[in-house]
Amino acid sequence: MADERVPLRWVVLFLLLALGVGAAAVIALGGLLPGGEGGEGGGVLLPLVPLLLH
Repeated sequence: MADERVPLRWVVLFLLLALGVGAAAVIALGGLLPGGEGGEGGGVLLPLVPLLLH
């Protein structure tokens, strides 16, 4: 394998894509998880969304 440097823009794009997919997965899981009264699903996961998007 050649010792090639990866352009920084590809690293940034990959990280942004990974964060976007992770945030979407957390939101989807939060909506699917059974919640307590009031139908509040994913009460533990949803507070993590601002951390992912920060």
